[in-house]
Amino acid sequence: MGCPPRPAPGREKLSSRAWDRIQAAFAADTDLDVECGWVLKEALRDIYAQATDRDHAHRMLVAWYQLVVDYDVAEFIRLARTLSQWEDQFLAYFETRLTNGRTEARNLVIKH
Repeated sequence: MGCPPRPAPGREKLSSRAWDRIQAAFAADTDLDVECGWVLKEALRDIYAQATDRDHAHRMLVAWYQLVVDYDVAEFIRLARTLSQWEDQFLAYFETRLTNGRTEARNLVIKH
């Protein structure tokens, strides 16, 4: 099954040349995995950009899970399972707007 019509992805950082290259990749991908992957990535990104609170983020995440089921891209199915297991932690961001990114970055520096 092909992927359903895509939602408007966040293209605000792409030049027209970059968008042309992405479109060419979509056209060359007969299985539609590249385009479906792009749409799923952008839809997940939209949760961070558009959700106004935890409940809104949860509704958007549930819709994203449905896109994952509809598009059936293996890598995103695994990601959806992981997000589902960590859903409370994921949604906590929308209450506090805080992450542990700095701590993770420092840990990475220490490891290396």
